[in-house]
Amino acid sequence: MMGLHSGVDTAGLLMDGVVIVDLEKNCITTSEEIPAIPEPKMSSLRNEILKLLHPNVVWIDSMKADLQSHKQYAKPWSPQKDVHLSWRQEWQRKLVTLYQLQLEAGTGNGKKVYR
Repeated sequence: MMGLHSGVDTAGLLMDGVVIVDLEKNCITTSEEIPAIPEPKMSSLRNEILKLLHPNVVWIDSMKADLQSHKQYAKPWSPQKDVHLSWRQEWQRKLVTLYQLQLEAGTGNGKKVYR
């Protein structure tokens, strides 16, 4: 099972054996002819699909909205950000060095340390 966001254009693609379930338009499209699903089963199927997909679809929509707002309020790169980035990298380097020293110090107690 694979899902695509409604923003993906599939008009020019040949999809054999694919069933497209459009939750916004409430319709099912297939590459093969299948009989129509009766209404009680259709609404039950739609509800089950929504339960399965809703958290992921909402997450994708919110992520897309966040990216748009981020582009709108993004600040240009500055020399101050260079200083901050180099400070952060130096801090991480020191942290990794301390971790390595801890691992090396722990090898004297008879335990093997794998790196």
